[in-house]
Amino acid sequence: MTTQQRQQFHRDGYVILHPDLPASLHGKIQQRLAWILKNEGNPGNNILPAVPELQAILDAPELVTALSDVLGAGYMLHPHRFAHNNEPAQQTVEGELKAGAGTHAFIGWHQDSHSPLARPRHHACRYAMVLYYPQDTPKEHGPTQLIPGTHFNRQLTETDYARGFQAAGPAGTCVLVHFDIAHGGSLNLLEHTRYMVKFVFVRTQEPESFALPTQPACDISEMPALLAALNGPEPERLRAIYALAALGEPAVAPLCTELASRTESGWYESAIVMDDAAYALAALGSPAVANLLTLLDHPSEWVQLNAIFALGELGNKARVASDALIGKLASPSHPVVRTTLDALGQVGADEATLLPELRLLLLTDSAEPSWQEPRYRKWTGQNQVRVNAISALLKLGWHSDEAIALVIASLDDPCGYVGGFGIEILERSGKPEALKAAMRYLKTHRWDSSLNRGIRTY
Repeated sequence: MTTQQRQQFHRDGYVILHPDLPASLHGKIQQRLAWILKNEGNPGNNILPAVPELQAILDAPELVTALSDVLGAGYMLHPHRFAHNNEPAQQTVEGELKAGAGTHAFIGWHQDSHSPLARPRHHACRYAMVLYYPQDTPKEHGPTQLIPGTHFNRQLTETDYARGFQAAGPAGTCVLVHFDIAHGGSLNLLEHTRYMVKFVFVRTQEPESFALPTQPACDISEMPALLAALNGPEPERLRAIYALAALGEPAVAPLCTELASRTESGWYESAIVMDDAAYALAALGSPAVANLLTLLDHPSEWVQLNAIFALGELGNKARVASDALIGKLASPSHPVVRTTLDALGQVGADEATLLPELRLLLLTDSAEPSWQEPRYRKWTGQNQVRVNAISALLKLGWHSDEAIALVIASLDDPCGYVGGFGIEILERSGKPEALKAAMRYLKTHRWDSSLNRGIRTY
């Protein structure tokens, strides 16, 4: 991307790209989407093997370069993806317009949650999405709407809604967005279906630093007012987070005291906004590590979660915290274990110490009843623990014989996301036995789209 595009992405949370690909490709993708969604239903995560022409979009040099810019060269395509169809709007009995019957697009503003279960929202860019239109999508056709800059928001305001715009574009348009940006469908006012395919991408390598908001220098005398503004209305809270971070070490103890006082849990299985003090401590850097370590055993689980999250956001600057974080994997709380696994994937750890813990989590069912209870979309805490464990292993980059054996043993987990991350590890290792196991897994899960009902009869 150009410098201007990079700045726009980090500031506004989006950039619109137009890969140089033939119009015939987009036309074929549109035709396939139309047939499948009409005759077979939405394939959900299986949309890529159902419409394999989509891989040409993902491989477009403009897209690869842009994703590498915002997520690092080692980024991964997440196993979750989805095709959205926006049907022509219908009139209600009251004379208003609503989304047409059969629409698989949310008409209205929202920020996405993770799949299968929740993960914290990151100010640093760890996840991104690409929204691809296979057909011309002018404003009348109901393109995705975006609200610039809302990837940092705790909540959306009327002022935010007034800044929303429709990300329209010709066939082949790819809208690259920060995962947490506020977005939503708009009403399709034309007489034919609008299609959009969403792909999610994951950072797997820690950068030297992240592009984060900056604030003008302030005086330490402003600290009480800034602390009071945390977790408050937009945009004052965002200014307070990064103004406090800019104060450096003098702000560490007050921020930790503020965090320790926030004991009411904010965890729920949709999307989790962490405490503003945690974002500030993460942005502040290495001086926050020692104080955050003291909060890992706080009586409040919510305080523990925020301390774990902040340490994880510091990446290798918090490498000294890895042993203490490994200790948190013994927690009976699956949210604590899940957040710790994400943090360890970013902070790093000694393989000899952590790999046995990952093996236990990936291959053994927890005796804690809460881990087996169906949660959001009927996934369990156990499911998400294993997804986080395998994704941590991917980020750690371990390809020893023991690590590869663990991945192979995990491939047939009931949660397909585990296998999705696992084959990525096997491919990246380049080891013959790993590639053989990956091929065996993929042959078993192969989707033959040439045998769709109505297309071929043999």
